[in-house]
Amino acid sequence: MMSSETRFIPNTSEVAAEVLDGEAVLINLTNGMYYSLVGTGGFIWSLLEGGANVNEIVSALVVQYEVKAEQAEKDVRQLIDDLKTEALITDSNQEGGALPSDAPAQRQPYEVPSLKVYSDMQALLALDPPMPDLTDAPWKQPNAKA
Repeated sequence: MMSSETRFIPNTSEVAAEVLDGEAVLINLTNGMYYSLVGTGGFIWSLLEGGANVNEIVSALVVQYEVKAEQAEKDVRQLIDDLKTEALITDSNQEGGALPSDAPAQRQPYEVPSLKVYSDMQALLALDPPMPDLTDAPWKQPNAKA
């Protein structure tokens, strides 16, 4: 059973991710699967990128959304289990990052976070995976100073 203090971070060595309009889109570069985090999933993914633990994620959800802490904790634990099963996140020993500090004027409706799995592009992505980071490329970046 995971501790409420365990911190998690994206598995950046195997996963490329982007949050767009509240939805997190993830690609596992190793197996070509891609994923979508819907509901409050994009918000939770942003917190995981900052190294948040279960307690911090639950607290942030209760502030931002119309949900009780018990329900939020149950949903967060399930989502973290799903993300770990798909090797999209790993445990972390880093300190936590910045969490949202301002409460919204009005809490948003709560949607249970869920991980949607897509395999229809698995073969294509396995043949030509996207490049998550080109900072180690031997050539200079277009905006790099000479």
